Amino acid sequence: GQDMKYFKILMIGLILLCATGKGTSQSLPNSASKQYYQNLQDWLRDSVKAKVQLESFVSSPLDVLFDWQEITRRAFTENWVNLSGSWQKRYTQAVRKRIMKTAASGFPQIRSYLMQKNIRWEEESINKGKAKTSFDIIRNNDIEKVNIRLLFSGETWKVYDIRTESFRLIRDL
Repeated sequence: GQDMKYFKILMIGLILLCATGKGTSQSLPNSASKQYYQNLQDWLRDSVKAKVQLESFVSSPLDVLFDWQEITRRAFTENWVNLSGSWQKRYTQAVRKRIMKTAASGFPQIRSYLMQKNIRWEEESINKGKAKTSFDIIRNNDIEKVNIRLLFSGETWKVYDIRTESFRLIRDL
């Protein structure tokens, strides 16, 4: 049930890899996304190191990929402003830890999935520090459309929402 939903979040999150376009806010997604996808595949090839990082919640490529605070802020919606800064940090760390724990528990499947699946990149759009991009995952003659929402944070694009037909990260968190 719920664990499978989070497992799916992570599989999609690890596949989408649309977070590291460096440079100005006008130079985004698909080429940078494809490069990050390759970097993530390389990281996952060292299974022991990747699994240890996920299980111990230390820095990993997921921290480059996701904007934990923006995910948490959007999940809390209007209640976010009612939390003190220290509680905002606590909830943000709890969201990060939950997603990392889910990734660690499903690591062999995630690694296998990432190494084998076909991805067809689609269009992208950029508007004032926000971007949308999408891709299709092709598996067993089925096509699953994945939409990614990104925010330009510092010098990189970071994911704050992932959407499929049946899933939305912020809503289903």
